Amino acid sequence: MSIAKLTLIGMNNYDNSLFDNLRFKNVDHETMVNTILLNCGEFEVLYPNVEILKNMFTLFSSKWSRTVEKWVSALNTEYKPLENYDRYENFGGSETELENGNETHLTNGNETITNNGNTVLSRSGSDNNDTENKTSAFNTNDYQPNEKTTTQINYGSSDKNDVNLNQTRTPNITEIRTPNIKRTRTPNLENHIHGNIGVTTSQQMLESELQLQYWNLYNKISNLFMKEFCIMIYWKVGGLMSFINEFPYTDFHELNLDWIIKNVKEITREFIELKKQNDNVLSDFEILKNNFDELKNYVLSAFTDDNIRKIILSYIATMIFVEISDSGYIIYNIPETWSDITFNTTELDIKVESQKEYGHLVLSY
Repeated sequence: MSIAKLTLIGMNNYDNSLFDNLRFKNVDHETMVNTILLNCGEFEVLYPNVEILKNMFTLFSSKWSRTVEKWVSALNTEYKPLENYDRYENFGGSETELENGNETHLTNGNETITNNGNTVLSRSGSDNNDTENKTSAFNTNDYQPNEKTTTQINYGSSDKNDVNLNQTRTPNITEIRTPNIKRTRTPNLENHIHGNIGVTTSQQMLESELQLQYWNLYNKISNLFMKEFCIMIYWKVGGLMSFINEFPYTDFHELNLDWIIKNVKEITREFIELKKQNDNVLSDFEILKNNFDELKNYVLSAFTDDNIRKIILSYIATMIFVEISDSGYIIYNIPETWSDITFNTTELDIKVESQKEYGHLVLSY
């Protein structure tokens, strides 16, 4: 008997734009679609209508967009796998220095300036200076000489100046300065401390890193897709073979095998712990059994016929038993060990001033 089914691969072959609305930021669309077809292609889908399925893919993308974005961001985080301590410290602020006070400069002493020598000024030759004025007549436009003055100076003399200067200064200068200096610094220091604090060994961190790198983004998206859109049932000729994936991963080989091994180890650990607890209970029970055997041996050795007779004579034979007869009388059964004690009844055998009512028991010795 053959059974027809509408698989995810069949619907994609029917309409190759089926996955156009299934997109996530910074996730390769082609790799994601091929991974989904690889893991889920043989399953039937919940929505056999292509248009409805496309709309559901749009909703799926919107619903899981933030989660996938966080996954991508976490996987792209730069870090050093063999370091488990990474701290940044930033120091900022202002630092002000203020200087106040007085500063005095005092200059005392004598200063002498002496100039000796001669100054000679010599001149030779002559200077000629001609000055000519011109004017024009009223009936012509040309200028004619009117007046000319000629001046001649002859130089042949020398001047001599003897200089003998002695100058003395006695300065007495006192200078007082009052500085007011303010300096402000704004430091900005950054400190980066990182490494292994020693709680976890490098081998353990390396093992965790390798396990983390085994975590696959596209398989994770494929798992989400499978749980929301796929009917995970296999059919075979001749009957129905129902298979529902109860494992946490869509990869039915390595990942689920690791998961099985991990859970088997956990069950084994719990069984060993339970066995230890059971051994402790058995040990406590054995101790209790030994104590009970000791008590049993003590009782058997203590309650022999002779010991029982002694107990009866020591305790039971010294006790008074009271009973009421059929006619309503109170009967006291007094043992022989009480022979020194006399039993009387008020107003019958004895009179007692403090108790004059009838029928009270009085013991005398």
